[in-house]
Amino acid sequence: MTCASYPRWRARIFAAIWLGYGAYYLCRANISLAIPGIMAEFGLSRTAVGAITTSLFVAYAAGQFFNGQLVDRVGGRVLLAAGALVSAALNLGFGFAGTAAAMTVLWLANGYFQAMGWPSTVKTVANWFPPRTRGHMSGWLGTSYQVGNAYSWLLAGYLIANAGWRWAFWAPAVILAVVGVLVYLALRDAPEQVGLPSIEREGESHAPAAGPTAAVAVARDLATVADEEPAYAGLRFTLRQSLANPRVWLVGAAFMALQLPRYGFIVWVPTYLFETQGGDIGTVTLKVIALPLAGGFGSVISGWATDRFFQSRRAPVIVVTLVVLAGLTFAFPHIPAERVGLTLAFLMLIGATTYGPDILMAGTIAMDLGTRKAAGSAAGLIDALGYVGASITAVAGGWLADHYGWNWAFMLWAGGALLGAMLMALMWNYRPPPGRYL
Repeated sequence: MTCASYPRWRARIFAAIWLGYGAYYLCRANISLAIPGIMAEFGLSRTAVGAITTSLFVAYAAGQFFNGQLVDRVGGRVLLAAGALVSAALNLGFGFAGTAAAMTVLWLANGYFQAMGWPSTVKTVANWFPPRTRGHMSGWLGTSYQVGNAYSWLLAGYLIANAGWRWAFWAPAVILAVVGVLVYLALRDAPEQVGLPSIEREGESHAPAAGPTAAVAVARDLATVADEEPAYAGLRFTLRQSLANPRVWLVGAAFMALQLPRYGFIVWVPTYLFETQGGDIGTVTLKVIALPLAGGFGSVISGWATDRFFQSRRAPVIVVTLVVLAGLTFAFPHIPAERVGLTLAFLMLIGATTYGPDILMAGTIAMDLGTRKAAGSAAGLIDALGYVGASITAVAGGWLADHYGWNWAFMLWAGGALLGAMLMALMWNYRPPPGRYL
């Protein structure tokens, strides 16, 4: 197979991971809109429901680290499909749960298997796309979980309004299980598995040969590479590129801070709008989907800008957008309840300035720092640290709202955005160096 097949395969791979990871959110973001129904049925406080949602984030953080190491060994195809199938089964169980304790256990387990998705996705993109294109490719990839989040809320809102909150877990489970099977059939871990040269060698097939002997040598070399499976670089290498890399820890700390506003809005803003602006769950749903949908625009523009204007420097775009996010978050609870149009405008701007930095840190920089040989490990560690922040904001946001009012929760989230900006400013001039493993 020649390098002319690369565009066709890349389109297929990207479509598979976009659909696969986006569908994960059907069985993860659905709980946000179910919170009012769960609170009403079981008589739970915001803090108690926050503890249930936090259980997913705790297990997700641990799962990111372990699955990040695992995906660099076994590849993303199996893990992405397996995580989808098990998460679907756990959502079915959650819909039948009759106690808060049962819901906590099931959501905890769901977090671990949901954590199979992102390292598998990043690893696959790193194997198929070189660094010069990863900024804008990651931006487009980010739209998968933003569209997935929006569709999850739309589906959950419709089901809750018409059939009750339990259906917000049953129906998405069936969809995710079907997608998991389709992803397994369509996906391949790396170009070498379909007879193509690795991304390091792709350009060599286009280089002019010095003569007949050189042409034969190039053809033979590419054929040899195409017959090989993508090699696992070993645990020592993946740990060096992740755990022993100070820049990975720095990005992970900044990502932890970013998750305070990101999951503060994802988990609590539907409830905030329901309580402060009134209306039924359908009305609230139509408002909050502005957040992830505008986030898709932000991720595409941010990724494109790092490749086009900053020569693969990611930090400048991240820092500027996080500072803007902090200001928007601080101002959001001061919008009068009757100003629905202004509320929607703010949600769109918050979505754009949240998800742009999010995909750059969790995806693009993870590939830059880990290289394709350890991209899953680097992404796993960064995302694991990020979900420590998500765990904090799920409980702390509910606790602050219960005891001091919503303004204090929004102040926590704005502070997280500012902290993330300050940390990423330390990497202002960093760009991925050329190396053996792209």
